[in-house]
Amino acid sequence: MREKEQLNMVMTKDKIEELSRQQPLNTPAILYKYRNFDEEGYNLKALEESKLWFSSADRFNDPYDSTIQFDYSTVDRKTVFKWGLHNIKRDNPHLSIIEQMKLTEENINRNILDPVELERSIDGNKQQTLKKFGICSLTSDSKNLLMWSHYADCHKGFCFGIDTKKLLSIQNYYATKKEILTLYRMDYRSDIPNYNFFESMLENYGEKYISHLLLVKSEEWKYEKEYRLSILGHTNVALPIFKEAIVEIYLGCKIKDDNRDAILNTLDDIKSPAKVYQLHKSEIKFELTPIQIR
Repeated sequence: MREKEQLNMVMTKDKIEELSRQQPLNTPAILYKYRNFDEEGYNLKALEESKLWFSSADRFNDPYDSTIQFDYSTVDRKTVFKWGLHNIKRDNPHLSIIEQMKLTEENINRNILDPVELERSIDGNKQQTLKKFGICSLTSDSKNLLMWSHYADCHKGFCFGIDTKKLLSIQNYYATKKEILTLYRMDYRSDIPNYNFFESMLENYGEKYISHLLLVKSEEWKYEKEYRLSILGHTNVALPIFKEAIVEIYLGCKIKDDNRDAILNTLDDIKSPAKVYQLHKSEIKFELTPIQIR
């Protein structure tokens, strides 16, 4: 894909590995993924094959998710020219610097200084770009009552935990394939961030803006304690991770017996080292109590 080719053009091998090793400060030792038992058996199959599902951002259930707006009210010609020349150099490396500067000036006069047309064009490109980022949502909380209700079929599903140190090894593995698999912590805010388009795109090739676009949500979602794995060019697909990275599994307090057996049999079949905990309702507090069964 073009975005990936452009990314690899401006990043050395060391830079790719540096980004792949990146994890937020104080990342928990284990991050969790809530799952249900779907009729087709995809989620159980994904556990058996040690895979994570990466969805495109346009499939999220929050209408504000990934909707950060650009600010087009201030168009500084010097900044615009710098941004435009960067793009021309990237797309036309065979041209001389004089030719690149001339083409930049022509593009600015023709396409960029009309704020209405610019906003229409950029917003369309933004939506297309978002669809190219695969996102896997994780959480630091394995016993959240609301999340068990929302994402694990009202406590009838399961939740598996990924060792984040082993996740670093997975990130490095993808880095050898020039794939940047990065872990981020969600940023919860009361107001929607607003960015100047050209300034944002000039800063680390728009990396800061894109990360904020995918990683800022309303503070009403703060209870989810969400982390996101992000990868470019792989959307709505299950990607493999190491079997040893899945170290814990929690079974919902309303799980059916046959589903519990299916989980245990699957883990035995693949010789998984994961510990398994059955959740029970506490009799004195509104919380879930785990009891290890494997």
